[in-house]
Amino acid sequence: MARALLGRSAAVLLAVAVVLAAGAAAPPATTRPGPFFPYQPDIRPAPVVFVVFDELPLASLLDGRGGIDDERFPGFARLASISTWYRNATTPQTFTKEALPALLTGTYPVRQVHVTFDYPRNLFSLLGRTHEIRASDVPANLCPPDLCDAPVRPPPGPRLLGFGPGERGSLFFSFLDALEPPDRPRLHFVHLVLPHGPWRYLPSGQRYDEVDPMPGETDRRGRGTSWVPDRWLVAQAYQRHLLQTRLVDRLVSKLIVRLRRTGLLHEALVVVTADHGLGWVPGLPKRLPHERTVATLAAVPLFVKAPGQTAGRVSDVPAETVDVLPTVADILNARTWPGVEGISLWADVPPPDRARRVVDVPIVALRRRLRHAVETRQDLVGDDLWNVAPGRSEELVGLSRADLTIVRGTGVTAKSTAVERLVRADPKGRAFPALFEGILEGVPDGRRPRVAVMVEGTIAAVTRSFDWHGLQWFTAILRPGLFGDGEEKIRLFVVDDVAGRTLTRVAIE
Repeated sequence: MARALLGRSAAVLLAVAVVLAAGAAAPPATTRPGPFFPYQPDIRPAPVVFVVFDELPLASLLDGRGGIDDERFPGFARLASISTWYRNATTPQTFTKEALPALLTGTYPVRQVHVTFDYPRNLFSLLGRTHEIRASDVPANLCPPDLCDAPVRPPPGPRLLGFGPGERGSLFFSFLDALEPPDRPRLHFVHLVLPHGPWRYLPSGQRYDEVDPMPGETDRRGRGTSWVPDRWLVAQAYQRHLLQTRLVDRLVSKLIVRLRRTGLLHEALVVVTADHGLGWVPGLPKRLPHERTVATLAAVPLFVKAPGQTAGRVSDVPAETVDVLPTVADILNARTWPGVEGISLWADVPPPDRARRVVDVPIVALRRRLRHAVETRQDLVGDDLWNVAPGRSEELVGLSRADLTIVRGTGVTAKSTAVERLVRADPKGRAFPALFEGILEGVPDGRRPRVAVMVEGTIAAVTRSFDWHGLQWFTAILRPGLFGDGEEKIRLFVVDDVAGRTLTRVAIE
């Protein structure tokens, strides 16, 4: 496949030459000239709403049957019910600086570290003469200021708990506020760095203190980081990713509501997707693909709602994100340029002999691998995201003091500042210290005990200690709903025996 891209200056000269040769092809005075692509008078004047989430594996949204989990992610399920869901879609790259150009140019990106490429032929230059562009968080090498110069108005105030000025979600609400029926067609575009880590949001939007790097991450030679082999640390990271993904689902619901209220839901071409996923196998890299991580790294959500579409459908075409731009062009009756390597998905015709890859790893048997990825996710975190525990310790969560055998401590103590912050926190406030963490001291060498957190006489969470920078740490996510207006008593225990429900009291200093 041809992957060479024209430099910006050459593209400008080519566009000018085409316009001069056409003579009468100059745009009307009501349009703003696009710098790279000739004006196309026959483009369908439909509004375009384009949302790209970051680091969102499709497997995170799926239930055990391969559909969108409508209980955990009702927003995405609603989106699937009114759009075409390409449930076999994959990305060719696993880092945004290569995956986003693939999505917006319809060509496989050139991967070369320390070099910034210009991509003058892209979605924005294609529609720049017919559509007013409102774009947020787009690199200048994809959408230069003379196209994407519309100011982003900050929202009047937090629209979700924790989404104050400067927060990632604040950008999304600025994007929502700009969604309104204009005098001329608009392209509304946002690249939102969610649910991308560091993970710091609960589904409510409340912010808690993140830890970056996340316990369980380790540096590796080359690009990105890897997971350590400890399954429990990976499970805790997965829990936090999924909690933040539930927040993203709320944003999708708010998008649908806003589109409906403005009338754009019927009129607009809507695209919702992600640039890449994330690997979740203990001991393997998070971003460098491996045959065991292909499903969660390559498979991404892709929803396309055409103007006037009201009923959802599912397509199993082996789609790639390079197909998104040709699909948008097809729906809008726009002509793309020679060298576009993607194909339009709108005809639902499978491309002949397409061998998909993510970076350099072949993508084969994707549906089967996705099912296995969902099973792995269930094994790591289970059904209740607030009740993730090591081993079978989740059986302890919810038990009261009367259900347990509590014995005196044997010299193990804990240091934690989280208790003081929790008892003073507003459970309905914009920020809530849900990440309960501390350091165990006095633990015999080689032992990694399970730790139970009790709030007002009931077990709220169970976790396990781990070595981190020479100390033995523990972390757990606590639900804000466990706390009221008073200063709840928080107790800590070492779990001696799950079956016997025997706990040893740990003094908190």
